[in-house]
Amino acid sequence: MLEYLSIVANVAGVLGLILTVVLLIRSETLHKIIAQKHVYNSDKDTTKLKLRAIRDGILNDEVFNARSVSTLRTLLYSSNEKFNRLNKRRDKQHIKATLTLLNCPPDQIDIRVLCNELDYFIARYEREEY
Repeated sequence: MLEYLSIVANVAGVLGLILTVVLLIRSETLHKIIAQKHVYNSDKDTTKLKLRAIRDGILNDEVFNARSVSTLRTLLYSSNEKFNRLNKRRDKQHIKATLTLLNCPPDQIDIRVLCNELDYFIARYEREEY
């Protein structure tokens, strides 16, 4: 009888250790997500304004060249890195599609599709993260 009790106590101890490690890892992940939400809420307006300026420049037939493509690509890479844990699968698909579109030479980029993608990101940055 005492043998079974000691086995149960050993198993409970091992399970307790595993649960402690899992909860520690999970709490660190939650801490990182909360920190990203604070950064997102403080940076989203700036990013939104930059995206609007690029989109408005494209729509007003201003020059769309390699420099503006590089600026837009850098902005997307940066926001993807800063807010990676907050991005949903759909956001990641739009980022990937936009970056693929921007890998074409500037004169071959479909402006209508690019503006649609920029509209998506501008609308995405309207959302608050709590």
